[in-house]
Amino acid sequence: MTRRHLAWALLPLLVSGTWAGEAELARLLEILRQNGTITEVQYQELIGALRVDATKTIAATPIPDTPQVTEVRVDSSAGGMEVAAYDGESWFRLGGGLALDTASYSESGMGDGAELRRARLELEGSYHGDFGYALELDFAGDEVDVKDVYLDYLAWHPVSLRIGHFKEPFGLEPQTSFEHLTFMERALPDELAPGRSLGIGLHHLGSDWTLAGGVFAHSLNQEAEEGTNQGWGVTARATWAPWHEEERAIHLGLSGAYRAVKPGDYLRFRRGPESHLTGIEFLDTGKKSIADASALQRVALESAAVWGPLSLQGEYLWAGVERRDSVPALDFAGWYLQGSWFLTGESRYYRYEKGDFGRVRPQRSSGAWELALRYSALELNDTEIDGGRERNLTLGVNWYLEPQLRLMANYTRVYNDRQASDNGDLASGDDPRILQMRLQADF
Repeated sequence: MTRRHLAWALLPLLVSGTWAGEAELARLLEILRQNGTITEVQYQELIGALRVDATKTIAATPIPDTPQVTEVRVDSSAGGMEVAAYDGESWFRLGGGLALDTASYSESGMGDGAELRRARLELEGSYHGDFGYALELDFAGDEVDVKDVYLDYLAWHPVSLRIGHFKEPFGLEPQTSFEHLTFMERALPDELAPGRSLGIGLHHLGSDWTLAGGVFAHSLNQEAEEGTNQGWGVTARATWAPWHEEERAIHLGLSGAYRAVKPGDYLRFRRGPESHLTGIEFLDTGKKSIADASALQRVALESAAVWGPLSLQGEYLWAGVERRDSVPALDFAGWYLQGSWFLTGESRYYRYEKGDFGRVRPQRSSGAWELALRYSALELNDTEIDGGRERNLTLGVNWYLEPQLRLMANYTRVYNDRQASDNGDLASGDDPRILQMRLQADF
């Protein structure tokens, strides 16, 4: 019997209050949801049944004069410090994440060294079950980046409404948190995906599918000189998981995005190898080479499969640029394919209700070991634009010491064409080799 089957077998005991009071049972359900034992849909059904039973009990029981107090607890299953009311509906969690990188490059001038890749603080919570909120800031680098700042309205379950600054619903790897990525950096085609933007969106959860969409403006972290900072756009993503169990899943997804480009704004795509420490970006369409764009369209096809310790994942991303004055449109595209294998028997945790991957939990005290291989490609050449073409082949090794602590090592071979020269600022044909490591922790 799986943990999920066990949770449903306990339903009669939960709603009857046989084991404990309402607060303790609500807390148990919250832990099961955070562990992934039950889904968001199952959690809502169970908590609803518990509240119905509690209402009947309260109607027949005198209310004591003892005031409700707030319980403070540290939940190691989800990380961070969580504060919650006894009713199980209002809570907040304070957490964060750190990633310390070191890298060595075979080509001189690429910048061997170390950096604090991420230093994030997160605050998220729920108020009376109907509202959710999140605030996430990143202090790595020379400035503070605003990540998530949003408010959720959850009373329409299974439909939720989100307003604020958050990720546009597009692609599988772009939606997966950095804490749960298999490799140190996202694949090359991530350059074609939209990031976080100010907007309003809806998310609908079905039994094995999701549908999300929204209307978006600019990013809070986008400089005016980068272009398209004041345009508007729409983005949508649909996912389907015809098979989703604890250690087996099939995922399919389709995303689309459209953004208008105002006269005077321009588009620019640029990407370095799958290593953040170096400042060199071999691929670059040029600072103002695409100054006549009228619209930017994006499409992503995504798929993934998990079978016990084995997993496969791949995506194809396309960006099309419509231009004014009958100038021919531009087409840029990229794709990647990756696979991983847990030597110690664990499995990647697929979350069908979000259409992404979550936390890996080691099964033994010595931790979990994972081997991974990825091939990715991105081409920014079309008509008169010589942005370059790059391919990366990466071998990765991950050691999960704890659910929130991981050591990572990536070795990458870079293959560039003659146009991959940072718009002429670099020598053509450089094919560096990269060795990098990361210590990653979240709390």
